[in-house]
Formats: sequence, structure tokens, C-alpha cells
Amino acid sequence: MTVAGNTDVKLLVKLYDSTSDLNEGITGLVFNSSGLQAYYYRPGAASATQITLATLGSLNAAHSDGGFLEVNATNMPGWYLFHTTDAMWTSGVDHVVLTFKAASGLNMVQSDIVFQITAFDLDSANPDVNAAQWAGISTQSTDVAIVTSPTNFADLAVEATTGYTSANVKEIDDDATPAQNLKRSAQGITRGAAIAGTLSTTQMSTDLTEATDDHYGNSTRQRLLLFTSGNLAGQATNITDYNGTTKVLTFDALTEAPAADDEFAIL
Repeated sequence: MTVAGNTDVKLLVKLYDSTSDLNEGITGLVFNSSGLQAYYYRPGAASATQITLATLGSLNAAHSDGGFLEVNATNMPGWYLFHTTDAMWTSGVDHVVLTFKAASGLNMVQSDIVFQITAFDLDSANPDVNAAQWAGISTQSTDVAIVTSPTNFADLAVEATTGYTSANVKEIDDDATPAQNLKRSAQGITRGAAIAGTLSTTQMSTDLTEATDDHYGNSTRQRLLLFTSGNLAGQATNITDYNGTTKVLTFDALTEAPAADDEFAIL
């Protein structure tokens, strides 16, 4: 696999001995071995293109089109270094086939290797990707949201103690009215927690600070008490009384008594 437009590409290829029953590599080949030839074919081309093999002075020699050199006949039998031509890797196709063949007297198995050609570098930390489809469905630039870093950092902050992100949401679906309505409704919600003291299925001592009796409701003007943590999380009941001195809430019976530190919201 390589990127379209790559230049000076060097390959390691394995060539096999046709007389071996063990699929062993053939050794001793050189660029001008009798009948040894290299061809490549790109889909859509009128014919295959021959690459003239050439000598290489060493394995680390500079790139030379068609360069061909055995790696090590003893330790890596059958492996050869091959320098390709740039024309193999130009854009326009998604793969290319490279073939090494030889005359019958050379006792070499024909080797055909298919290389994928990609439009971007898969090894890059930041590849440029042009997504023509998503899950098999054609996409357009308008279908993809570009996410950028915020520029107004006054509207975005992370609280050091909690790690929560505070965001100033001014619009919902490009409309300021829903955001304002949500703000007003949220401002009417009071949060609190149960504390040690009176904790029963109908009464609860709280950490609320409001000093006015019945501020959170009474038998005729009831507000909703919703538990958000503890065993009662998700359970709601009607508030029937609030004592501004003791901070005790009275409410319709729950399935069980709240525990200290159980959190709640008054809606």
C-alpha cells in the first residue's frame, strides 16, 4: 500500500524457486539474469509497462529506477530489493499489479504482487480525508459539521473544583426564545439535600436556607419534590408544608424515608 503520487518507492519482494518442493526462495538472481523481467499494470491502461532492471551498488544506495539487488542469499534467501518507477504510483487508480517473470531456464516462479494506492497517508497523524460517503450514503459538505475551538472563552469555562464545563447557551436551533424560556424555567428550580434530623416517609430536615414558612408550598399551594440521588432517586411527591425555622419539608408519603445527603430538586 502506498499513497498516490509517492516517489522513489523501494520494495522488498520475495521470489521463489520453481524446482523446490518446499516453496523456497530462489537465490543468486541479478539485474541481468537471463530472461528476468519486471512489468507493472495499472487498471485502464492499454498494456503492461516493462521496467528495465538495473544494477545497484548496495542495499542503501540512492534510488535508481529499476534497481535490483539480492538482500542476503544465506540469511534471507529469495528476498530482493527493487526500486520502482514513479509512474507506477500516480493518481487515477486504486491499485497496481507488479509482476516478476523469467524464462523457463531460470527456474523462477512468476511473482504477481498487488499494491493498493490510497488518496491519503494512513500513517499520518493528521490525514486529509475527503468523505464521499458515510455508512454507504453519499454525503455533501453541508452534511458534515465542522467543529472549531471556541473564541469567546468568557462563555466557556471549566470549574476547577468540579471539572464541570460552564456554557452560556444563547440559542437553541438558531432561536434565542427557547433558550430564554429554558433559562426562566431553570431559575425556578431549587436544589437541596437531606440532612441528619427528621427523616421519615413524610418529613425531611434539609440544608435549605429559606426562612419564610410555606415558601415551597403548603396544603393548598403545592410544589413538586423530586429526588435526584439515593434510594429515592427518580421518585417525586407533593410538598404540603415548609418550616422556615427548622428547614423541615413535609410532603405526601414516600415509599421509604430519605437518608442524609440524598439530593433533591423542588420544581
